[in-house]
Amino acid sequence: MQGGGRTARNHFIGAMIPLALAVAWYAIKGPAVDYAPWGVLVLVYPAAVLMVRRLHDMGHSGWLAAVPTVLSILAMGVWTKRISLGAQLDGVVPTAALVVCAAFTVWGCAAKGQSAANGF
Repeated sequence: MQGGGRTARNHFIGAMIPLALAVAWYAIKGPAVDYAPWGVLVLVYPAAVLMVRRLHDMGHSGWLAAVPTVLSILAMGVWTKRISLGAQLDGVVPTAALVVCAAFTVWGCAAKGQSAANGF
């Protein structure tokens, strides 16, 4: 990985593969394993850190990573039935979190990094 709070595209892809596999495992095992939602929630931190570093490498503010992070935490709350945002939003929030996280991941995998100094 690069210094200065940046993660190059190839390192980002390499780190996202095991992270995505872990999330998929927890999602598939969710109904059979009581701790599955909490396992996914634990993975939010490394995913957020990785995305912030990738955003910095692409020349963007790391605060953009707050969008998928907050949506993921809300989705975990809905999934574990700890919070309810109303019948309609309870169905939409997990789907929105999945779509937004996938979009950020694809963006991080596809976008080129900047060679200029890190401004963030």
